[in-house]
Amino acid sequence: MDTFLEPVRRARALIRSEPVWVRDYFKNALRVDAPSDGAKPVPDPIDLINAMMAERGLSRRDLLPVFGQRSHASEVLSRRRKLSLPMIRALVAHYGLPADRMIQDYQLLKGDA
Repeated sequence: MDTFLEPVRRARALIRSEPVWVRDYFKNALRVDAPSDGAKPVPDPIDLINAMMAERGLSRRDLLPVFGQRSHASEVLSRRRKLSLPMIRALVAHYGLPADRMIQDYQLLKGDA
């Protein structure tokens, strides 16, 4: 009977191994934003970055090694510029963000004009 429970134990261990802020973000997102059809919401990379920054007490200035310029950080975090592949790689390498979630597409805000 233990052989049937082993996959469940492995899954629980993987879930526990994620950073706390990732688990909390998804727990709250699923509780609050769950669609009525039961489908799980797709996480937004910008929301993950903001959650990580809040959890670690980081500012936009702290992300300069990732974005290169303050203006790029501001544009990405305000959803006016998409994350580039080098930015995603740096976020994954420096801050341990999950790569599979960071490559997800997200909507940009429309311009003021």
